[in-house]
Amino acid sequence: MKFTSLIALMLLSTFLATATTHAQEAKQVGTDVTIDLINGDRITGKLLEQSASEILIDNEYLGLIRIRRDSIKPPEPPPAEVVKIKSPWSGSFDLSITGKSGNNNEQNMYSEFNARRETESAIDTYRMSYERSLAESSSGSNKSTDTTVNRKTAEARREWFLDETKWRPYIQGYVDDDTLMTFKRRYRISAGGAYPWIETDQERWTGRIGMATAKDRSGTETSWRPEAALGTEYFLQINTAQSFSAGAELYPVLDDDGGYQSITRAEYRFKLVADAPWTVKIGAEQSRNSKPDPGDKKSDLTYYFAAGFVF
Repeated sequence: MKFTSLIALMLLSTFLATATTHAQEAKQVGTDVTIDLINGDRITGKLLEQSASEILIDNEYLGLIRIRRDSIKPPEPPPAEVVKIKSPWSGSFDLSITGKSGNNNEQNMYSEFNARRETESAIDTYRMSYERSLAESSSGSNKSTDTTVNRKTAEARREWFLDETKWRPYIQGYVDDDTLMTFKRRYRISAGGAYPWIETDQERWTGRIGMATAKDRSGTETSWRPEAALGTEYFLQINTAQSFSAGAELYPVLDDDGGYQSITRAEYRFKLVADAPWTVKIGAEQSRNSKPDPGDKKSDLTYYFAAGFVF
């Protein structure tokens, strides 16, 4: 029993010695090696012998040198790979304030918030904007302040990924609150399918087709009207500091009155500093109604130069 245990111990020692030899020294006998010691010294030469406990090196100036393996500096582990976790959220906030004082005082403000969240199952997009303009005039001792623009919009959309096709079902809600327009507030809900023609980290181009229903609320509520829903969105990351985006939505009315409503927008954004989130944006948005209410114009155009940040 003791003899068997001794044999097993010898075999285990031989295995560990061989494994240690290969682990600590990968060079073959007869090759040039460089050995770093624990005390900081470095020895170079030709490897003549190696065992589990020591190695023999022929140095050009010092001759034969025996080095114990326990004095050799162990190799440093490779640096751990840093895995950057990409946030599912991205977006921007922009603010523009302009004014004029004197005989005529004017104050104009435009703000916009955009957010996009992409997961394995869906894409959520959100957009909110607020625009307000005040004009103050004076004639002698008489002064008056008029609100020329007071508009708020909010939009939310979700697109679901499908395994079998590139088509993505979507649902979208939209509210346009404009106290100076006859309709005062407009609601719209649409649903259908979205198709990505281009979808990379630098460029996205998506089209949508579906059905919608909308209602304008003024002094009295009206019924919901049926509409078709057509839309497209494009985004291009020109470089690390510049981007361009554009979009268009068309809603042909499907009842006897006919007509259509449309929204188009475009913007160019660039970072003030390449590694910072602060940006400047130039953009424009146009809303058009082919059959406006009495007293309203067919088209509203908003253009802006705004500062903000991205995330």
